[in-house]
Amino acid sequence: MKRLFPALVVAIVATACSKDEASLVGSLGDFYELRHDAVRARLYPSELAIEFVRENFEVPVRVTVSTDPELTIGEYDLAERGDVTGRSDGVDIPRFRGGTLELRRYDGLADTRISGDFNATFETGKDVASLAGQFDTTLVVLDAVEGYDGGGEYPDVRQFK
Repeated sequence: MKRLFPALVVAIVATACSKDEASLVGSLGDFYELRHDAVRARLYPSELAIEFVRENFEVPVRVTVSTDPELTIGEYDLAERGDVTGRSDGVDIPRFRGGTLELRRYDGLADTRISGDFNATFETGKDVASLAGQFDTTLVVLDAVEGYDGGGEYPDVRQFK
């Protein structure tokens, strides 16, 4: 009982505090593990990413769409301006073929709700696998990614000699 208690408390707290909803279904799940524990939405300067995440931070499904031109509520062709990627239990998701993303609630502002759904197809040898998902979560806006966006200025390395 002692071993299970902390995990049970975490599960109860996470369920009680979370208003987020997400699901993944489709024939892709016949051979690719779609299990996820949470969904998150991140708006970067160049793209919006909807990520289905596990407790170990693995992202089995990541749907991205370019923010150029600006995103609004509506449907987007992922083959033209997006992608679906992911990694599950050490295996990359099959090659993305096409699909759509529909934003039902979206205003592009930090800490507001974002919801929608997507569908996608993947190349699996001679066959095609399908995946559909829905999400409803809080949008996180990231203006810069630490370690990647340095603002174009570099420290004077002579000071370290």
